[in-house]
Amino acid sequence: MAAQIPLYPLPLGQALPADKPLAVCISGGGSRSMVCGLGQLSALASLDDPQRPGQRLLDRVGVFSSVSGGSWAAVPFTFLPATLGGQPVTDADLLITPLAPGDLVKGSPGEASPGNVCHMPATCLGAVPGRFDETGLADFALQWLWLKLWDKVPWSWLWIYAVGHFILRGYALYAATYSEDDGILPDKFFSLSARHVTETLLPGNPDLGTDDFYYPRAGRPALIVNFNLMEESAGAPQMPMQATCLSTGAPGQTPNGQLRGGGACESFGFGTTLLPDPAPAGAVLATLRRRYSLCDITGCSSAFFAQWLQQRLGAYLDQSLAEADSRPTKFGFAATQGALARAELTRLRAELAALDDKPLAIVPQYDYWPLIQTEPPVTIRYGFSDGGAFENTGLMGLLARTSGDVRALVFVNTSTALSLDGNGLLVADSQLPNLFGFAAYENGAYPSFGGMRADQPLSFVQLFPQAPFADLLAQLKRNSCAGTDSPHRGIAWARQTLTTVANPVAQVAAGRTVQVLWVYNNRVDQWQEAITDIALQADLSQGQGADPGGSLAHFPSYSTFDIHLDAEAANMLAQLSAWNVAQLTSEIAALLG
Repeated sequence: MAAQIPLYPLPLGQALPADKPLAVCISGGGSRSMVCGLGQLSALASLDDPQRPGQRLLDRVGVFSSVSGGSWAAVPFTFLPATLGGQPVTDADLLITPLAPGDLVKGSPGEASPGNVCHMPATCLGAVPGRFDETGLADFALQWLWLKLWDKVPWSWLWIYAVGHFILRGYALYAATYSEDDGILPDKFFSLSARHVTETLLPGNPDLGTDDFYYPRAGRPALIVNFNLMEESAGAPQMPMQATCLSTGAPGQTPNGQLRGGGACESFGFGTTLLPDPAPAGAVLATLRRRYSLCDITGCSSAFFAQWLQQRLGAYLDQSLAEADSRPTKFGFAATQGALARAELTRLRAELAALDDKPLAIVPQYDYWPLIQTEPPVTIRYGFSDGGAFENTGLMGLLARTSGDVRALVFVNTSTALSLDGNGLLVADSQLPNLFGFAAYENGAYPSFGGMRADQPLSFVQLFPQAPFADLLAQLKRNSCAGTDSPHRGIAWARQTLTTVANPVAQVAAGRTVQVLWVYNNRVDQWQEAITDIALQADLSQGQGADPGGSLAHFPSYSTFDIHLDAEAANMLAQLSAWNVAQLTSEIAALLG
């Protein structure tokens, strides 16, 4: 169908409301960041604002900016419906109850008490990483095989389908049909509100209705979901993009300047094909073949995991081949069609193996037209990559979509544990030095990019001058060491007042004041030593020993590749993350001014 799509040219940034001045960034990091985000959201939802007793800190948040695994938490939280399965659902069903470490125990999975870290309610965000276990992956693999065999869905939709299946479906935020031509066809778009749809979209699109959209839960902060547009090769520069409830697009350009976004379009119109027909001022006409939905923005934001999932499908396909002759009905064939089932599954196995040499074939792909257009208008299909493949904290997208001065609580939910080199220099995750114009730590230093250079795409991640980076490292070192020589004694945090440099990739202007409270995911011995449960103490010792093992292996710095986290692993990290926020309440109050 032809659709009339409102446009949002530059500038895209909007100021945060005066009564909701706090921005919250939840970084990338797969399931680790999702459960960190669970704890962080739970703390903000349970803590009072010291300046306004009786009002939650969450009520002072004007916007979330999420990346990759952070989006796995932020999107369901933002769009949580009023009911699930006909029953009312509240934040208490979605979040955890933050507790003191001494109140945590290792009980039986069936024991439903807030302090039992081995129990995880099905509606809690922390249950999502548990769905990536072997049973869940096997069930997913079988369903994907059906889509490949019978609906011929292209491989580029693999991860979008997985996000809908594992992350959104349990919150009634995903339902779809499937086709060979258009891949996944979600049942709904998403938008700001039913009122916005009625007043802005329906007059130009009378075939749509307010029931065709997902909407944010009442009272939620605004949401920015970050991902990137890729050019035609895997190593090509990437252009940061953001999706909000209102619009999706790119205000800036690729690092080499070859592609410029110039703004955004109404989110329901992203992924469409431009039509040459004249449209009302401030809009375009385009062919709408599918409904751009929450699975699309959440999947693109975390597209790094498409290849992870591809690699695991091989084992399930091999198992399916072994069953093809004896159980062809499992795959939709007649009982007498074992040979045909084997032939079709063999074909799919060969397709899957060929993807190893075609990395772009597995990434999500959508039609895209920039607001800065040539004549005649051009629509091109591009791949879209994980937000963390360029800027992983969410700060860039936050600054691209806001205006004026900003106060940001930035959760760096990394797997890189802080350490000290031989000269006492703090070694931190590369996402931090990149923001100040430095490359990752190497050979005793953080090398400078020497400015933003087209031959160094990551140099365009820079948002702040280089000088304050040393202060950031010093604060993180001082607070994490807490008077010792070990950078995991206390909470790793820092508070800075920074000034932006001009960034053409995100269309960020120079001279904006950004007050930041950084909170870095890291081991905190002060928290661990307050745990009194002997079984939990033993699990921590096993997980942090010379040969880490058990549910808490590498706690709290779980690998990004460890998407499956059981209840104990998820609850412990969520509780630590919530406790960190609670201990920093006075710093958050100072940030709010």
